[in-house]
Amino acid sequence: MGDIELHSEIADMTVWYISECESTFDILAELPTKGNKYNAVFTFNQTAGKGQFNRTWESQPFKNIALSVAIPLSPDMAANPTLFNMHLSTAVLAALQATSSADLSIKWPNDIYGEDKKLAGFLMSILSMGQNKFFQLGLGINVNQIKWASDIPNPISLSILNNQEQDLHKVLNGTLSQIQKSVESFNSKNQEKILCAFNKGLWRRGKDVTYAAEGKATEQGILLGVNTKGQIQVTHTGGIKSFHLGEVRLLPG
Repeated sequence: MGDIELHSEIADMTVWYISECESTFDILAELPTKGNKYNAVFTFNQTAGKGQFNRTWESQPFKNIALSVAIPLSPDMAANPTLFNMHLSTAVLAALQATSSADLSIKWPNDIYGEDKKLAGFLMSILSMGQNKFFQLGLGINVNQIKWASDIPNPISLSILNNQEQDLHKVLNGTLSQIQKSVESFNSKNQEKILCAFNKGLWRRGKDVTYAAEGKATEQGILLGVNTKGQIQVTHTGGIKSFHLGEVRLLPG
């Protein structure tokens, strides 16, 4: 593991930098806290990152951003984790869209896509530290990498989308700022507004999608959107079907 140093503070968020680590997701519990501050930690050299369902996240040194944030779990967030997940997803989408000339979208449940390929991936869990609980966000962003050893999960980067190398710190700072604002502004009473924003940015909404349950044959339908329970709704000849996270997987186009 590399050296950890204080990077900056954004409102109540204290941002730390680590020169190298296996996963920023595992560093958060080791960081000091003070007062009402909460921690974020990033690196440009993550050596063993993981995505959802324990999938490997491949990242070349000093080409991409690996970021984790421990967000204090308020009663409102604890009661509405799916809605908060949507709120965070649209915040990250807005941050990355500000850096890209290509149209970006959210592939359910919360990956960021560009040109039908994966630009950024989320990992979320509940983290206990002492007597307090935190909503732990892990985020990997492909920024300047242009080649991967594997095409799984069909990666793309900002530099490919924009046809030029990007400033890692600019992308990082914009993302941190949007995350901080989303934490500060979250209120489940704004459910309709949050859901509308999420669906507006939803990948392939209103278009044909292919999906499959684990070990089952693929099916096709039109993606209508995501409902208040966080389920995707797909219409096909048999009517409308709704699926929770983990029940089916949307396949890349």
